[in-house]
Amino acid sequence: MTVPLFTEEQGRCMTLRVCIVDDDQDIRESLQILFEDSGAIVEDASRGDAALALLRAHPEPRVLLLDRIMPGMDGVAVLRALVQEPDIQQRTAVVFMTARPEPPDTTLVELLNALDAIILPKPYDIDVLLGTVERAWQRLLARQ
Repeated sequence: MTVPLFTEEQGRCMTLRVCIVDDDQDIRESLQILFEDSGAIVEDASRGDAALALLRAHPEPRVLLLDRIMPGMDGVAVLRALVQEPDIQQRTAVVFMTARPEPPDTTLVELLNALDAIILPKPYDIDVLLGTVERAWQRLLARQ
């Protein structure tokens, strides 16, 4: 994965920033190592409300790796909140991670579409994960 990205339109180099939102500490730590080794800036949160606070406080563009099932504010609730905050939407690319095998319901599909989110099934292959994050980052840069 190529992390520092140069865009002609903006004439600047932007380093990939990834925010990992998952209640499983082992997953957060392993993904942090993976992305930091690739040169990315990594943030993490164990709860949805903590992730939203981070997104509101720090306006840098980022890819949000968002787990579906977490205690308290789950990933679907975070999606609902993001739909209500267009300024955060503009600077955030969402990769929605889920281990649930059944297809998403209509409401979830509408939220994912509204946010132009990418679904990443768990367990994921590392190469698929990296490719998905890079694709999400490119889509985000195109919106900037």
